[in-house]
Amino acid sequence: MDKPLTPVGTSPLMINIDKTGKTDKVSIMVIINSNAFEVIDGITFRDIEVPIENKDIGPFLFLVKSKQEGLQSITLNFFQDGFCIGSIEVNTFVESGNIESDPEQSTRINSFKGTLLSNKLLGSDVTIVIQEVKTNPNFEYKILFYSKDTPWTDLGPLIFPFNPESKFRDIFKDIENSNLPANIVDDKVKSKGLLLYDELFPDRLKDLYWKIKDSIKTVQIVSTEPWIPWEIIKPYRRLNDGKIEEDLFLSEKFAISRWISNKNYNIKKKLAT
Repeated sequence: MDKPLTPVGTSPLMINIDKTGKTDKVSIMVIINSNAFEVIDGITFRDIEVPIENKDIGPFLFLVKSKQEGLQSITLNFFQDGFCIGSIEVNTFVESGNIESDPEQSTRINSFKGTLLSNKLLGSDVTIVIQEVKTNPNFEYKILFYSKDTPWTDLGPLIFPFNPESKFRDIFKDIENSNLPANIVDDKVKSKGLLLYDELFPDRLKDLYWKIKDSIKTVQIVSTEPWIPWEIIKPYRRLNDGKIEEDLFLSEKFAISRWISNKNYNIKKKLAT
């Protein structure tokens, strides 16, 4: 039996919203991340309306199922207009005789803590959030995309029939351990970049890329994994005349920043607990 996490306490958790030009409410995106839990209904992000005045916004619900017993954590990241303005880590303890079938499986929340971030700290033209959704039978990831002209949009999924971490680690080893001439290494990196574009960019993201690539300068990638080599991806497309057009590597074309979302930035202020 799948059970949602039991809400705990009434202590306030504050986020630092930007009230500039706002009258009564602002829209905040809440995104859930956890390698230890699967989201049952596939809804991993929710748009909530936050009053300008300091008022309780009420509960918002994510339905999750644990993958394993013991101490586990869930991270909630809060975004306003593509800026990350806060993060809450919920520490839980999962008990069950058999996680797959035990109807008595229960999850209790031991503690929670948060980090309050400046709403100008993590700004970029484009924000991409990579979420792990499932790991059985395939490794499935969701791609959430935001820009000033594109509201939060699910562009996934990415589905791998194998553990992608092992594959991408092999890519790095192949590049780093090569004793070949520089021009051969360059060709090898280019071929891997083209292949990664095919594997990591779903069709909707490919279409969007070619529409906005010349109007953006900065890209922020938020994920729970450190090993997908986004920087060496090399986009390309086939033109109507059959010719292949290649773009620069992403790290050449854009200023890319990466945030491992379960690693905190320098804490500006503790959230109330």
